[in-house]
Amino acid sequence: MGEEGMGRRRMLSCLSLAMLCISLVMMAMPERERLLVYAILWPLTVAALLLLTISVPKKATPVIWIGLAMSLWTLVCNVINGDTYLQLNLRYVYGIALAFGLGLCLFPVISENWEKWLPAFLLVFALYTLAMAAISCYACLRDRLIQLPFAEGTIGITFYRLYAFNKHPNEIGCMLVMGLLCWMVLALRSNRWYKRILCLLLLLPICFAISLTVSRTTITLAALALGGFSLVVLTKKHTLLRWGAGLVVLAVIFAGSLWVMMTGIPQMLPKAVNPAPVEQKTAQVTEQIQEQPVETQLTYNNQHIWQRSYTDGIGTFSMRTEIWQAGLQYLKDRPITLLIGSTDGVIARIPGQLLGRPEYHMHNAWLEVLLQAGIPGLLMMAAVFLRMYFAAARLFFGKHTAGWMRVLAAAPVLMSACTLMETYPAVSANVYDMMMMLLCGAVITADIQCASKWCMQV
Repeated sequence: MGEEGMGRRRMLSCLSLAMLCISLVMMAMPERERLLVYAILWPLTVAALLLLTISVPKKATPVIWIGLAMSLWTLVCNVINGDTYLQLNLRYVYGIALAFGLGLCLFPVISENWEKWLPAFLLVFALYTLAMAAISCYACLRDRLIQLPFAEGTIGITFYRLYAFNKHPNEIGCMLVMGLLCWMVLALRSNRWYKRILCLLLLLPICFAISLTVSRTTITLAALALGGFSLVVLTKKHTLLRWGAGLVVLAVIFAGSLWVMMTGIPQMLPKAVNPAPVEQKTAQVTEQIQEQPVETQLTYNNQHIWQRSYTDGIGTFSMRTEIWQAGLQYLKDRPITLLIGSTDGVIARIPGQLLGRPEYHMHNAWLEVLLQAGIPGLLMMAAVFLRMYFAAARLFFGKHTAGWMRVLAAAPVLMSACTLMETYPAVSANVYDMMMMLLCGAVITADIQCASKWCMQV
């Protein structure tokens, strides 16, 4: 590779890291982000995608072209469905381009140096989630809402659950679990024992904050991550005895962590008087409260955490089945959507129009992408995830794969479980989508490099 090519890829890596940092900061100020998307972020993303396209190596993995095609197809679907100049749906198109175009394709393009750049992306995201977790814990224990100087929303317990920057607790939980996995990778990647211990200690406030979200999906994933981490450590040498002991320890840590985060921590705090109406509180009401001055918001704040039953509402997946049926009904009423998709603005109104509910997405990433990008988009997304699953399996069970790489391989597999209940972290057009696709790209790149020569233990 020539000096010019190396310079382009270095610039691409720096630009991608800057975009991740900007997106994390903008998460706290969504109204300003909308303005910045039009003025700066969308042109910057287009420039980054052009730079990425001319930097693609000759023998490139097909995932790169699938990611770029997904970005282009999402734009095309919006244009042919009436938003010709992207006046209404640019924020969504930008988010998909950032995730599938830039996030997914980055590491396969800079494959020679992906291991040098990976820690920087992991550390930035991990530090952000750690800061959010620390503020959340402080807000809960001090029984107050925290208003950061630059943020548009507060961080604290509202309606018996953790809300941050007007984001739903399920979103915050998903992001925190991803940060938890990043710290695990950084811990095993470090070659100093005290750095490893420090990284593991930082998991405590994140787990506490995950418990405050009262999200059963993310709490389960966090417990699985903790158990899986112990399995990776115990099976450093692939023997039948170690695998047996590792699976037993995984089950014990999973069960213990699940109880602590689902029941133990909420019991430490005052019991909610009437948690039943919590799910019926709408996002609109929450936004109205968080738009008020902090002094007024404090009257809505309480230290009570919803002690939620693990099986409550399990038959309807917490009332998600109605939304899925509404989405399928839309496909029946407008079958052309299967071919050319629709726009985010139209799809967001389906739950309100057909069910009278305030949700603005399908609570399932696969149904969402089918509605947004039709069968072509669904096939492209499925191809990405199937390639990631294949790569993750080979890395996780490889006899000579480094421990940190095995945790890295497991990370996007675990997070993909969220796509069955939410649109994140895949097609929600938020920053966690970009981080998810960065992890997918890293796993696929690692598998390609280790296919013929397995990586040695660190």
